[in-house]
Amino acid sequence: MSTLSSSSSPLSAETSQSAPVRIPSGSSLSQNIPENSQEIYNYGVAHDKMYGKNEQQALRPHFVLFNCTRNPQLVLLGVHRKESRYLKLEFEHSQQEFNVHSCDCQSPTMESDLNPLHTSYCSEIGNVVVYCWNSFNNKREQYVYNKESKILEEVHRSDMMFRPDLCISRHVMICEIGSGVNISIEKDTNGLCQFRYEEGQTVKLPDSVVQQIVSNDTPEPEQPSENVFHQYFKTLPVFIASFCPCFNRIHIRVKILDGTYLKYYFNEERMVRATNCSTCPEKVTQNLLVPMYFECREGENNVIHCRNKTTNLFEQYIYDWNTSELKQVFLPEIPYDGSRRQDSDSYFFKVDDIIISKEGESLMLEILRSSNKRVRFGPVAVNTMAMQYKIFEENERERKSKEMQSTSSSAVDEQESSSFRQDHQHRIRRCQSPDFSQYHRSLEETIEAVNYVGKLIAQRNNNQFNTNQ
Repeated sequence: MSTLSSSSSPLSAETSQSAPVRIPSGSSLSQNIPENSQEIYNYGVAHDKMYGKNEQQALRPHFVLFNCTRNPQLVLLGVHRKESRYLKLEFEHSQQEFNVHSCDCQSPTMESDLNPLHTSYCSEIGNVVVYCWNSFNNKREQYVYNKESKILEEVHRSDMMFRPDLCISRHVMICEIGSGVNISIEKDTNGLCQFRYEEGQTVKLPDSVVQQIVSNDTPEPEQPSENVFHQYFKTLPVFIASFCPCFNRIHIRVKILDGTYLKYYFNEERMVRATNCSTCPEKVTQNLLVPMYFECREGENNVIHCRNKTTNLFEQYIYDWNTSELKQVFLPEIPYDGSRRQDSDSYFFKVDDIIISKEGESLMLEILRSSNKRVRFGPVAVNTMAMQYKIFEENERERKSKEMQSTSSSAVDEQESSSFRQDHQHRIRRCQSPDFSQYHRSLEETIEAVNYVGKLIAQRNNNQFNTNQ
């Protein structure tokens, strides 16, 4: 389990420990802490205090990363809800939304989390079903009381309908669990609770864990084809936390399959998509790339190691002379080396007549004129790996479409050719049959008789013509 503190930071879930481990604000497991980390962390503490949490509770990180115990490759986002419990959410790529993770590793729901709404008797199971609102996961659920285990168990009865018009009293239901021993399930200001009645005495039972329905399905992770783009996307963190000063809240960016990130925030009930704002740029531009140092390669394009201000990730770029753009590349053989970082303004390198240099946190491009005078130009376009992947996918779809058309055309030709051969062979077999030979002789005799009659008619007409003359 790893923690996402209330900060602007890319994070991963590479650790698996029983207690939360705070990742430094504004960083992944290997990056430096940015200057605004304390400011953003203070916002996270203030955010928790707004919702009535005490100082000790407010010090807990608002977001925590977990690995699913059943599928360790699945990274879950934990949202701090109550006490030391985190609601674990799973991102569904097909729907592009967060859902409550249904697994044994989900944080337990307590009786005090349930607010009884109304009860209905179910004849199929012979028990009273209690409709409750679960304030921990913000869902309406159904529960029955198990007399043997003496706990509430979640059920799913699709044949029963929720009745919002029914109002439940304080006493939800009373269950007899033994001779003279009754359990009363009631609701108070804190939620659902149990009382034990025995020999005229009433004892309030301690808050207990309820048994919830757990899904047995283990989704198989998608295995994309191994190309340079998917290899790069694997290195990106699943979640990135950032602070939005425009809306004054923490945003969680989620990596999707094409290497881009979708932005969400928690509205105290669920994770919802965040709208774009002017202070949180979505497109990578030249002024968002902070040059760190360059990598000189013999006979190859020189590589500029940059830090992306939006994601706080280190990326590699080259200057493409043909397209006049900064093009992102993925070269795992030359990873970022923090010891080579150049803090002072210094000359970087020259590409033909283009001089690329560093000025503060900005990447500057200048063209060298014939008079050796430098003329600054830009900003130039930035072609990221995600943008290149989209073009790659379009070309792949077009290539596969052409292959399918070619295969389909070949199949039609083959089918027509096969039909022609079958018809030809059928004609040959028919000509070789005795019936066809007899039919052919009869046809020849008929044709010969018709021709003879035709000749007689013609001769008669000719004789009649000569007589008239």
